[in-house]
Amino acid sequence: MRDGANGEPAGVSSEALMERYAAGDGAAFDLLYSRFAQQLFRYLLRLCGNRDRAEDLLQTTFEKAHRSRRSHVTGSPVGPWLFAIARNSFYDEERRRHARPEALTPEGVLPEPCQPNAMPTAELVELLCQALARLPSTHREAFVLTKWFGHSGAEAAASLDITPVNLKARVHRASCTLREFGLAGL
Repeated sequence: MRDGANGEPAGVSSEALMERYAAGDGAAFDLLYSRFAQQLFRYLLRLCGNRDRAEDLLQTTFEKAHRSRRSHVTGSPVGPWLFAIARNSFYDEERRRHARPEALTPEGVLPEPCQPNAMPTAELVELLCQALARLPSTHREAFVLTKWFGHSGAEAAASLDITPVNLKARVHRASCTLREFGLAGL
């Protein structure tokens, strides 16, 4: 039986798909990819602010997931595991980017910094993005995972490798800071 939305088998959990994939079922990977790629891409895009870079990070995330598929704990939630891999991939790349100097263009000029993709013109979204950019990355990540992507506290805490109490504190601090920007309803 197939789900009409994306051709996935109806009722098959992500954890069962991961178990099949770890055992060598390549079709299970395709189904996992279709379930998580879009969410992971949006998360990575929010972290890095650049579409091309987010696509590269998504590829890196699934490469790392592939290499460590057999070490995934059977039955444990797949979503937080993949989000943790994505987050770590982003920070690994950030460390590498800042560890080496910028390369000059052929004309001997420093290239312009990457500009984030244009956000929708709605005033609220623009204000939210500006405010999110001013948050410490730890608070921004916690807020984006819980409020923007709707992850549960347990899922977001697992993705960030922190306790649920620490997650609540980060989300609360982010919300307080956002209220200062006139975003009280968040």
